[in-house]
Amino acid sequence: MAKKFTEKAVFLKFIEETSASDIERQVVSGRDTYRVADELRDDKEVVLALSKKWKPGFCVASDKLKDDSDFCKEILAMSPGQICNMSDRIKEDLEFAKIAIMGDGNALSDLGDKLRDDDDVVRLALAQNPSSFEYASKRLQEEPEFFMIALDALLAQEGKRYEVGQLVSRAPQNIKAERGIMARAAAKCGRALDDMSAELRDDKDFVLKVLSSDDQEYRPNIAKLSDRLRNDLDVMKAAVEKNSWAMRDAGQELQDNENLIFHCVSVPDAPGNVRGDKIQFCSDRIRGDKTIAMEVLKKSGYAFSRLSEDLKDDPEVLKLALMTGNLYALQDASDRIKNDEVIMLDMLSAEETLPSKVFYGMVSTQAAQNAAEKASPEVAAEASKRREQAEKQRRIREEKESKKAAPGAFKVEMQYQFKEGAWPREVVYIQASDTFQQIWDFWGRDVENQISQMGLGPPEWAAVFVGKNAPSAVGNMADDAALHGLNEAAASADEEIYVFFFDKGLECFDGQRSGYGVADVDKPKDAVKNCGGHEAAAADKPQ
Repeated sequence: MAKKFTEKAVFLKFIEETSASDIERQVVSGRDTYRVADELRDDKEVVLALSKKWKPGFCVASDKLKDDSDFCKEILAMSPGQICNMSDRIKEDLEFAKIAIMGDGNALSDLGDKLRDDDDVVRLALAQNPSSFEYASKRLQEEPEFFMIALDALLAQEGKRYEVGQLVSRAPQNIKAERGIMARAAAKCGRALDDMSAELRDDKDFVLKVLSSDDQEYRPNIAKLSDRLRNDLDVMKAAVEKNSWAMRDAGQELQDNENLIFHCVSVPDAPGNVRGDKIQFCSDRIRGDKTIAMEVLKKSGYAFSRLSEDLKDDPEVLKLALMTGNLYALQDASDRIKNDEVIMLDMLSAEETLPSKVFYGMVSTQAAQNAAEKASPEVAAEASKRREQAEKQRRIREEKESKKAAPGAFKVEMQYQFKEGAWPREVVYIQASDTFQQIWDFWGRDVENQISQMGLGPPEWAAVFVGKNAPSAVGNMADDAALHGLNEAAASADEEIYVFFFDKGLECFDGQRSGYGVADVDKPKDAVKNCGGHEAAAADKPQ
């Protein structure tokens, strides 16, 4: 246990030679208890030196110094937030309050009740830091004027989208019902709609205006809208344009309306449009209707895996899925088709189904292999190559499984590190023969309930690392184009891959901001495996 500092010269030398973090560890022994002799805590030179090196150092000061007006002014000039450690007399003094909040608006939280209800004091705090709105008195928070001061200050700054959303979430109910004010907030941060009044979330014109905002990061949470609007075709069309996953929360009436899924897949997307898989949120009638399915497949072959079992047994439907970019459709076809050599040969012989690529995700049934041999020398060679890769992956998998039993059909190694208010950074090891979507489907089900109990939503971002390479794909999982890229990166690997899930509020990859196409960060796989463990490869600090 560290000894108590009693000698002034020794303590001053310690302060000079020690880092701020080490000072805190060696000086603080518990709540309001310190390893510093009383005479040193009452010494201005000592406390000032400590405060200069370690900003919260004023907490060590004696009660006498915490009530010394001149000394407190000197401390506030360096660290305005330290008014929290000063005497009640200082905290309730208007002069000291203004000094503190002009340096740090959030110092408002430590002032006396009377000052937090003072119009001029709160205006000063909001001008310095709009987020200090939550520390104003209840009376002032309910005044539209003060909310607008905070909102206008945020709107005047770049990159304050998240803060606008936080401001709305902490506003009193009467402010959340102010249509004009909320419209201004939603123009900057569409997500703020989630916290607005029930009346506004049931106002069609208002909601449509929010959904058409310029907020490019906005992914509508349709579950927050009224039942009436979730069954409104105009609203839901606007929602799926922003985020195809909005299909999941469409009202029951629209789940049985083919016009919504038609609109969803018609939105311009990346090559290999993956929006089609959102047909999974439609009614059984729609997923089993061949006419509807064929129209959807023309836009996105990825709808095939979500169709009824009867349609998965229809060669015409399968062929269209292959023609429109779903190279994995054969994996989801019925066993009858997979084992029918005539159908396999027809698929591989059709130029429009790109037979050389079909084996990219093709099942290895004997019928498929026989068909490949008969189709053409090129297809036969491709089939042989794929069989060799499958055999290689099988040997790798058996070797790994022999060392440690694996859950499910493939091996998953996870390391958890939960952070308050943020998603844990997770690294999942997986064999290359499994697509990213399979990884997520398996892994997500395994821990989804555990995460929801903590009040956290799903991770927003993921990166795919192939072997020891830099990330070959990084993207927002709510974005269909990015999801397609993650799938492609995972499926194209000839060796093992690592998938890194993370919250977009974290800085990742040695401080570089995550985004599409990030591929210039050297991150060896051994370091990636530690992202969720003791030697985190990603930054610990939220942005």
